[in-house]
Amino acid sequence: MRPSIAWLTALAAACFALSPATRAATEAELLGVLKSNADRSAKAAACRQLAIVGGASAVPVLAELLTDEELSHMARYALEPNPAPAVNPALREALGKTRGRLKVGIISSLGMRRDAQAVPALSALLTDADGDVAQAAARALGQIATPEAVSALEKAVGQAPPAHQVAFCEGLFRAAESLAAARKTTEALRVYQRLRALSPAPHQVRAGALRGAILNSPAKAAVNLVLEGVRSEDYVLTAAAAGAAMELKNAELSKVLAAELPKLNADKQILLIQVLGRRGDAAAYPALFELARNGQGQVRLAAIRALPEIGKPGAVPVLAGLLGDADKAASTAAMDALAGFPGKEADAAVMKLFEAPEPAQRARAIELAARRRMTQTIPLLARAASDTAPEVRLAALRRLGELGGPAEVKTLLDLVLKNTGAQELGALEQGLIAICNATGRPDESAEKIAAVLPQAQGAQKSTLLRVLGGVGGARALQAVRSVVGDPNPDVHADAIRTLGEWRTPDVAEVLLELARTSQKLTDKVLCLRNYLKIADGVQGAQKITMCKAAEPLITRDEERRVLLGVLSKGSLEALPVILPYLEQAGTREEASSAIVNLAERTLKGVRTNTADAAARLKEPLARVAAVAQNEAVKKRAQDLLKSIGP
Repeated sequence: MRPSIAWLTALAAACFALSPATRAATEAELLGVLKSNADRSAKAAACRQLAIVGGASAVPVLAELLTDEELSHMARYALEPNPAPAVNPALREALGKTRGRLKVGIISSLGMRRDAQAVPALSALLTDADGDVAQAAARALGQIATPEAVSALEKAVGQAPPAHQVAFCEGLFRAAESLAAARKTTEALRVYQRLRALSPAPHQVRAGALRGAILNSPAKAAVNLVLEGVRSEDYVLTAAAAGAAMELKNAELSKVLAAELPKLNADKQILLIQVLGRRGDAAAYPALFELARNGQGQVRLAAIRALPEIGKPGAVPVLAGLLGDADKAASTAAMDALAGFPGKEADAAVMKLFEAPEPAQRARAIELAARRRMTQTIPLLARAASDTAPEVRLAALRRLGELGGPAEVKTLLDLVLKNTGAQELGALEQGLIAICNATGRPDESAEKIAAVLPQAQGAQKSTLLRVLGGVGGARALQAVRSVVGDPNPDVHADAIRTLGEWRTPDVAEVLLELARTSQKLTDKVLCLRNYLKIADGVQGAQKITMCKAAEPLITRDEERRVLLGVLSKGSLEALPVILPYLEQAGTREEASSAIVNLAERTLKGVRTNTADAAARLKEPLARVAAVAQNEAVKKRAQDLLKSIGP
């Protein structure tokens, strides 16, 4: 019986908890699979499990598979983690028995195992006629990284064909990284310098070699290499030097780079400014200050943006001074920088701006206070809400709502009673809704608003009505209802409109009452339509009940059509309400459509007694088929009748 892959997988899953004796027995069982006539997938699965449990006994069996076109890869997969000393000789022996992709795979495994004894054989393969083999040998030697392996690569890299050069360089990079990780920085630096000496070299080699040389050089030499890269006409080297500079922990480097800034073109200045910002050394401040104040174009903006990255308090006065700069881009950049600048010094600078004589500066102070979430500025915002400058006043009114809490509700209500401008009241409306909703106590907030309603006039009262609508709840609904009779026609209209836009269905009875008692047709129509909109959103018997309550108040075909649209989504109990409208010319088509819609949904319902529903629907559908003018509706009615049958 051939072993299944599922069995082999389950077997391996249990191997982690096996005793040495049991592991050996499991290994023998898996090796038996490899020696049997099992199919390729079963043998591949066995190799996969031998990577976990395989030991010395597995090496000879797996070694035989290294020359197998189908299983060589899986044999190497099992051998690479195998701790037995016999693995490396087996892999070296297979080098001479394979070619092409199998040889490339074995070379890769020798590299993975860092087999120092394979170096002579791998070195000889650096000039192999098969390019894939030569490149694999170079990468493997880089992984092994012994002095002999590195020496072989250094000698070969200069004579490598152009098509092989990247792979040979990759081998040297691997070696250099291994040496650096082992703290052999002198040896690593020598390899990077060898790579730097290559000419011509691909851009990734030039960049990587310079970076490696910088990071492995002594402090002073590293600084000089960074400068060399920054000054280079080769932008690849400039970018590599900049990247390495961000990794170097060298206090002198920031000072040297700052001194270099004036000598560079704009592109390099911007790059170096970004480096100095990321390094975060205060030594760069004088140069950045100068460029922030007097630099040109994008260089100046880069300097301004770099100041918060360093984050030292000394930058705050510079940024604050730039807020009023004539260059709009510079003042905006300074604003953004100060908004994100850490520390109490920046907060103090913003507080000071509230006292600035220029309205634009005071407006910026308000904006910064909001962006920095400075709740300590709420008293200043309340004072600024009465500022003589409109831009300051509006900014303060808007931001009070953002930063304020429940304690500021009274302040905002007082401001509503002091303002009449549409913009000011609009800002206060948004702020009040935001604060009241944040408290999570709608009735308490509505009580405060209702208390000042009698003192409000005209637009102020309309603003408070909209706030009550935004807050919602029973107390808010009661307050809005009390204002419907206001003698001011605009306030009256806003109260009706607020009720019509109410977010919860508890307004339904109020709307129905107003539809019944209002003297103005427009009020009746608006209340009825909004009442029916609520009915449209409820389900079951409640929908029919609400529609029946509204029906006697409807005097126009427009509202009758709305009613029929709501009823079409109800149950069969809606039929008696719909049928009379089938006889009226103004509503016949809507009634026909409502009956067909209701019938289609009812007959498809999973909980419907189809026989009873069909009996109740047959006559109405026949009537629709007879009187409907819309051919599509008529056909749907006829199709339903056919489906019902005799």
